[in-house]
Amino acid sequence: MKKSILSLLTITALTACSSPMNLSVNEALNSNVAKEHLDSDVKLTFGPKQTNGKSFKNIKTQRSTMILPLYRNDKQACQRALVSAIKVLQKSALNEGAHEVANIHTFYNNIPFESRNEFQCKTNKYFTSSITLKGTIIK
Repeated sequence: MKKSILSLLTITALTACSSPMNLSVNEALNSNVAKEHLDSDVKLTFGPKQTNGKSFKNIKTQRSTMILPLYRNDKQACQRALVSAIKVLQKSALNEGAHEVANIHTFYNNIPFESRNEFQCKTNKYFTSSITLKGTIIK
């Protein structure tokens, strides 16, 4: 029987900030950081996707990402946060013997942002980049 896992990853900020930035998923996934750290054997699908009523289990992971001098701007820091979050989703999938993470979407203030092309990320004055991802791990 195939099984999927609903996974929630939160990279938290130290404080609240203004509106999130909408950034390109493809640009982030084609960045050098993504090519270096993500597993190309685990398929990623952003936005809504039918999972055909497969069962799921919840997983929650929290992390913080600091904007360090090696990131030249907020956009690069947010791309790094996305890659870090996806890496956790991929590891969870592989631990379950799965090779796909679908329905990947971001949240801002507990409001889902579902898009095939964009993700939302926020930064703040304390040099923290923040992203919340949710996805379904398909087995």
